[in-house]
Amino acid sequence: MLKYFKLVFFFILSLIIPSNKNIIVFGDRSGFRFADNSRYLYILMNRKLNYKCIWLSKDYKIILNLRSKNFKSYHSNSAIGIYYAFRAKWHIFNHSNKDVLPLVAIFRNQINLWHSTPIKKLNDFKFNSEINSLFYKFKSNFYKEYLLLSNKNFSLHLLNHFPKFKYRNLITNLPRNIILKAGSSKFNFLRTDYEKQLIKKLKLKKMKVIGYFPTFREKKRELFIDFRNFEHIKKLNIFLKKNNVLLVFKKHQNSFKEDQSNSFNISNDKFIRNLSKLSNFISLDYECDLNSVLSTCDLLITDYSGVAFDYLFLNKPIIFYCPDIKNYKLSPGLALDVEKQNFAYFSKNKEQFIKQIKNFCYNKDKFCNFHNSNRLEMLDKIYPNKNFLDDIVKIIK
Repeated sequence: MLKYFKLVFFFILSLIIPSNKNIIVFGDRSGFRFADNSRYLYILMNRKLNYKCIWLSKDYKIILNLRSKNFKSYHSNSAIGIYYAFRAKWHIFNHSNKDVLPLVAIFRNQINLWHSTPIKKLNDFKFNSEINSLFYKFKSNFYKEYLLLSNKNFSLHLLNHFPKFKYRNLITNLPRNIILKAGSSKFNFLRTDYEKQLIKKLKLKKMKVIGYFPTFREKKRELFIDFRNFEHIKKLNIFLKKNNVLLVFKKHQNSFKEDQSNSFNISNDKFIRNLSKLSNFISLDYECDLNSVLSTCDLLITDYSGVAFDYLFLNKPIIFYCPDIKNYKLSPGLALDVEKQNFAYFSKNKEQFIKQIKNFCYNKDKFCNFHNSNRLEMLDKIYPNKNFLDDIVKIIK
């Protein structure tokens, strides 16, 4: 009952406090991170366009870091944060309006950027209550609904995930190449202190770098899932050490305790700690945005994550390592058949996976060049729109 009272109260406030089309609030991951599409759009619009862009967060470390760069950022639940949430005509986020301030966002225009187009299918979206569903349907009558997509052929499953009337706009495949294609030092100011230290550490080691970034599994391990014996991973570590290779890995955001997600699994956490103790394995923290470090990787390993599409900007080799593909095709399902695609390597078990790692180490040039033209072709398919910023500004205007 209380939440409905709050909904009515905030609705009345939204009528009293006028919105301003030149004020935009941004957020990510329920206010816990500064990452993904909203991060890069926020930086880009701050530097290039005459808008008052404000980052809302629940983490004072993020807020202070942004203020040190002369960007505007406030705590989501502070008086000034709530004020700007009401004043902003547009709320832009990556996952849901919980990234900003949900009880205000639903009365303003919302853009859900998502975070790349996922290779895996998504479960159908369900409203928390019938009253929320009715509210969004009622609100949608007041403006024309439309979706801006870079490539609908690769995004239909994402569109089907959301009711058409939930958000004013849903934008997928926002090109996050302002760091990926640019020199690391030139765009270093975009990175957090943790990301800067990590990149410095990787450069000082002067080793080949493999990035391993899988998607999450419900209550299951997501890294090296068919390595039943940890001794096999130790053998892989010995091989990497002999060949001057570092394996940088990160579990999915849902698997971090900091994310406060139902997917957090303490046994998975123990496995990660054991991996981190190996000499040639480096674990990335929760705050690290993958797009900030992808440019340091010579090879990407993933499974059903959209990070593979981001990595196409670098035109470097990709391995889809999918030991559970048979079950994954059944649930949740795949939007891209990673077995039949032609722009990356595929391995369905640890034997094939290790063989491909060895091929990369023994003959890097041949390994990297094998899918070269197909990677470029796929990049054009996924990101055909080169003027994405202009299109977003048109929507906002």
